[in-house]
Amino acid sequence: MKKLFSKLLLLIPCLIFSQKIVNIEADLISFNDRDFRLYKKSEEHYRQFEFELLELYDYEHNISYYSKKIETEELDDSVIETKSLTPFSINRFSEQNPSLYFRERNVLYQLNYFNNAYFSVRVFEYKNQYNEIIQGRENKWNLIKTEFYNYFIINIKKNTQILVLTEHEGRHLDIVGFITNGANGLKASLRGQNFKEQIDDKASIKELKELTSTYNYNDKFTNLYRITNHQELRDVIFNKSLLNKKYDTIYIKKGFGIGGKNQEYDVYNLKLKIISPKGTRAVFANNDSYSQILVNNQIKWLTKEGMILKDKPELPYSVCGTVSSVKRKIVRDGNLVQMIEETDNFDGGPPKTLVYNLPFKDKEYETYFLNGSKALSYDDNSGLGAHYQLPGEAYNYFIVKKGDGATLFEYFFKKDSVHSLKKLLPDNMLYTIRSKNYYTPILFQRDEKYGYFPINKSGRYTSIDNFNGSLARFRLDSGKKGWLDIYGNEYIDK
Repeated sequence: MKKLFSKLLLLIPCLIFSQKIVNIEADLISFNDRDFRLYKKSEEHYRQFEFELLELYDYEHNISYYSKKIETEELDDSVIETKSLTPFSINRFSEQNPSLYFRERNVLYQLNYFNNAYFSVRVFEYKNQYNEIIQGRENKWNLIKTEFYNYFIINIKKNTQILVLTEHEGRHLDIVGFITNGANGLKASLRGQNFKEQIDDKASIKELKELTSTYNYNDKFTNLYRITNHQELRDVIFNKSLLNKKYDTIYIKKGFGIGGKNQEYDVYNLKLKIISPKGTRAVFANNDSYSQILVNNQIKWLTKEGMILKDKPELPYSVCGTVSSVKRKIVRDGNLVQMIEETDNFDGGPPKTLVYNLPFKDKEYETYFLNGSKALSYDDNSGLGAHYQLPGEAYNYFIVKKGDGATLFEYFFKKDSVHSLKKLLPDNMLYTIRSKNYYTPILFQRDEKYGYFPINKSGRYTSIDNFNGSLARFRLDSGKKGWLDIYGNEYIDK
């Protein structure tokens, strides 16, 4: 195709556009089930327009077109004059945003304007099984998947446009559909199927009204958008800048788009709509379903649908697959201190038991796991310490107490003993370590001052609460109050 197109360039004029808008002076147009054709009157014959989508390099496609000579008898039978078309524009269509449908047996395709880069197609399946009817349960449309199509615009006359839908696969970009107005109403086609504003099955129309306007917001941002220079969000096809606001930094995390400027943040969903309230000072997108946000001086929870909650959402917990589990315990026999580790294999084999000799054997020392106990259980799904970026392997952290003080070590095991250790907190200060789990930074106290390792190495706060998600409430000597986040940033109350 590209070789043929290169030859045509030598014979006829060609215009290349880097924008998503193409202006064409066409006198005639024809429609069929799969596509449309545009024609221009030229002396005693016509010229038919053909389009080519060229990839210049990654994230950059150009739209080009050329015209080829055809005789009058070659015109499509459905050809009409473009001046007979009903006015149609992307602005009006996006404001009204009607749902267009195509139904094939028990599968329904719903086509909608999504944002200034994409149209969406939501695919629903209609469940109509015998046992549901017997039990009197309502039949339901169930969302199976959501597809996204980039588009460009053809201007053919004042107030009349054609929206051309494209599909991106690998390094190829193909025209797969269009939306416009014909002489007698809306014309919409995708993959050879005609979409309408209603479906013929009247029994389903009532149920369609109950369909929500929510999308599968867990679709990955990176499938549709990319960040350039940490400041612009662009689509991955035409490399068009998509946000009206300018930010000092933009990043994508867990299906949220986050833009920050002057210590305030906006959170975007997949549709590129701002879903965070004004006064958002910090955003922690550590979950696929919600983000924790600090609004002025209060903690809130923000879902991808834009709901703002006071309390952390409760989500079902599931474990995928079968994993190995580990049980550890610390035992003392005189001056011998050992850790016994028993691993249950997920493949059903016999458990494996290892014994390690630990340091600090004198009886004035007592060794504990980070949970404050001499017993610890975990498995491959625990992700100990990963959420809060504790350095090293948190399950190899040990608290060593001597009298009223304690310090923190990371042990490195080899064969049956500790071959080296790393002191995580200085021992020239008296510490009381109060951590009781592996999912938050490690709380310690020294001389009535508190801190969190690895954020702090010495006490800083006169009081500090446990972490609520990614934030902990603190008070300073000056009496000022605020929030500490897991990265060490402080947000003093305004």
